Amino acid sequence: GVVAVYPPLARRVGVPGAYACALLTCAAAAYPAPPLLAYASAGDTPWLALAAANGAVSLATEVSFTSLNLMLKRSAPPNLVGAAIGAGSSLGMLGLAFGPVFGGSLFAASSDPAARLPPALAQGRLFFLTISLVALANAGLVANLPSWPAEPGAVWRRAGGGYAKVDANDAA
Repeated sequence: GVVAVYPPLARRVGVPGAYACALLTCAAAAYPAPPLLAYASAGDTPWLALAAANGAVSLATEVSFTSLNLMLKRSAPPNLVGAAIGAGSSLGMLGLAFGPVFGGSLFAASSDPAARLPPALAQGRLFFLTISLVALANAGLVANLPSWPAEPGAVWRRAGGGYAKVDANDAA
């Protein structure tokens, strides 16, 4: 999956662009798919379509983890690359540990008829809307990242309202 998809995607849109594509895939298609399919199927479970949505989320997750690790590797000083990737992985694992608790609670609360949510948010739909909005917000943050260094060793410094590339000899 990701071995076939990631290299051409990253070459075409860059590493941050591949990360944004993964987030947008989840927000626009994969996350809304389960509630939309459940609504449209009227009782018959569309297993093939649900499997396709789950596959899209799985592939997008691998693309995003690969992109994040590459961005950390290229952004950290050489002597801190391992620590940066380790810290990033630790934060990601915290999300994997606490995300299901938060998401499951949100899904359960929005599935409870006593919650009296509008029909568009009831039956667990609030959960899917929330994770789609989080993915869109994250994609928006990625869109505001500084330009990706074009070559290894490029140094970026904050300048005014953005980032500017400086000569490695002048950065010291």
